Amino acid sequence: MKMNIILCLFVLIASSQTCDEFKNYSYKPINESFNCFNSVSTTISENKILVDLLHTYFEAYVYKDILKAPPQPSFSITYYKSVDIDTELKNVNINTSCLYDFLVDIQKIIISTGDSHLNFFIRPEQGKPNALFFDFYYSLPFKVAISNTKQMYLLPQSLTDPFNESIPISIVRNQNIVVKYINGKDPFDVIRRFADLFVPLKCPHARFTNAQKSFTFGSIGRTPLPKSYLNTKFEIEWENGEKDVISYFILRINRSSMSKRARKKVDRVFTSGIGNILLPEDVFDSLSRDFNKLKKNEDFGYVSNDKMVSCSVNTTKKINTFVLTSFAPDDDWQNYQLVIKQCINLFDENSYPIQIILPLNGGGYVTYAQNIEKIFAPHDDVNLIVGARISNFTEKVMKQVEAKSIKNPPNCQPREKTNVDVLGDWYMNPKIINYGKNEHKIIQPSLIDENGEIIERFINNQRKPTDIVVYTDSFCFSGCSIFTKGLKERGSAIITGFGGDPNGNIDEFEVGQSPTTVLFLNEYLGKSSDPFIGYGYGVSLSFFETFRFNYNYTETIPREFIPDIVDERVNIFSFSSNDYSTFIESTLTIIEKYKTRCNPKNKRLVKKTTNCDSKIKIPHAHGGYECDDNGFWSKRCVPTYCDYGYLFDFDTKRCILQSCPIVQPDGFHDIIDPKDSSSQETSTSETTSSDINNAFIHKIHFMVIVLIIFVL
Repeated sequence: MKMNIILCLFVLIASSQTCDEFKNYSYKPINESFNCFNSVSTTISENKILVDLLHTYFEAYVYKDILKAPPQPSFSITYYKSVDIDTELKNVNINTSCLYDFLVDIQKIIISTGDSHLNFFIRPEQGKPNALFFDFYYSLPFKVAISNTKQMYLLPQSLTDPFNESIPISIVRNQNIVVKYINGKDPFDVIRRFADLFVPLKCPHARFTNAQKSFTFGSIGRTPLPKSYLNTKFEIEWENGEKDVISYFILRINRSSMSKRARKKVDRVFTSGIGNILLPEDVFDSLSRDFNKLKKNEDFGYVSNDKMVSCSVNTTKKINTFVLTSFAPDDDWQNYQLVIKQCINLFDENSYPIQIILPLNGGGYVTYAQNIEKIFAPHDDVNLIVGARISNFTEKVMKQVEAKSIKNPPNCQPREKTNVDVLGDWYMNPKIINYGKNEHKIIQPSLIDENGEIIERFINNQRKPTDIVVYTDSFCFSGCSIFTKGLKERGSAIITGFGGDPNGNIDEFEVGQSPTTVLFLNEYLGKSSDPFIGYGYGVSLSFFETFRFNYNYTETIPREFIPDIVDERVNIFSFSSNDYSTFIESTLTIIEKYKTRCNPKNKRLVKKTTNCDSKIKIPHAHGGYECDDNGFWSKRCVPTYCDYGYLFDFDTKRCILQSCPIVQPDGFHDIIDPKDSSSQETSTSETTSSDINNAFIHKIHFMVIVLIIFVL
């Protein structure tokens, strides 16, 4: 122990001497910056210990087997990349003395999985030598804007003095001029290249959405980019003929000198497991002030204190707008819930269509994802069908806590009600799935059920699915994808893609990414005596895979590897909290289209009407007109949902009793066709609704229900 302390002190002194020349709030070119980065050393012994521990911990990574031979969608045989994590870990160069190079090697493995939940991260609060990297940020002097005509513009990067002097006059002068080429090619290729190299997401549109921001600014501590890439030169040619060569540079902003607000924001992005993208305004207080001035005004009816949820009603255009940038509120969760409640009450006062916009949504708590889906789609089954990989580490986690958080589907009882030494048959008699020659052993299918009373519900004007347009930029990560995939699988809204790759294939535009529960291993590694924690690192990984709704529980491909494609695609490539008029015009067009037309590739989205009640002979079932193959609504009535207390099984076309307890909506009226004077409520049973449920007090990380806490 004494030797380790002495070694850490030596490394800190050595690196500080080299890095002292790099002053706080200054910037340097790449080669000079790496004199500092390369001075932070590691040892062969430490590298070996870390790699060996990753071998052990990754045994609980639920996609470890499927990644060796992933099933491919019908539109591509190479959509999902094959990765053998064990082999890749064996190939890590543990003989290096340069910590930065070692971290780049590990990061390369993480990126290859296309899974941002799998994360090997530095814990700067531990004060270890690796924490130094959190003081540095890579940046280009511009940020990328894309017009609705699919043209690129380069705007001056949002920085503050003294960094503003790093912005070339050519960027300022040409910010309103279309970029013709970068390095002699399609200018969007530089974003695609960054996305493919450094963004761990499976969908190309999601990668592009992320890379459009992270390509020009990011944290060295979070994403240690190779020196070879950071030395890339960008020869920019504008349509007016002007050219310039632009390079990356490194900013130093010591974490200790940040404001409390900025440090909290940065730490949350780095170590919470939420997929939020780091932006300059997260780091610089002067940039965040204007953003924080956003209050209730003529554009927004309500805005939460953390700006993560907002809403408005445009009475001129007759459109309701609900904007959600995260399913994980800051500390003021009560205000977050209050604003959701206010928004729903506001929308319930009219019958206008609703547009839901999810810009750069990094996910959040599973409870909110389930709850908000239930508000807009009250007939949806929002429980999650999950599995976990059988391994020694998984067993340890299950015994400690997770076995009590998952439930047996037939009776909705916890798999284990107390801590046990031996797990039950649900674990000891695993389900076996084969992917190619690779055997995947998982627990028997289990449920993560809806947790808690619905925040609010529509009483007077519950919308039909064709009255709700949900905008996703495909990045829509983690809890956000639980929300969008749930709506898509149940046909509960018109899912529309915005952002993404301007010239990408619509057939690859997914509604969201990583509908998986995440586990923070540090919660289970004990005290700081564990070498992993002692060295100042943390690990998160996908623990519970989720499956599509199949009440025979026979699904074999997790939703992570099932692309759910948007219904519509629009040429909107940015979102501004001050102007969403382009979204309103788009929504009006889509709503009008879906009065007569539809998406023939999405048969679960029907035109709901009670006219079909007399034609659907399935007990407790209701539905609407099916979309014909020609893209117009047919007059064929098909069932899609059931009375309360029942769930619709799309495979067997019947209504089944729901095993988990449900809360009947207070005063809820079913969706009535106003043109059908004979329409009657299909269900009038009620129970007393409580106020905002106290279950939300618990700060549970998005995916692993009540007992996995954020690492903040």
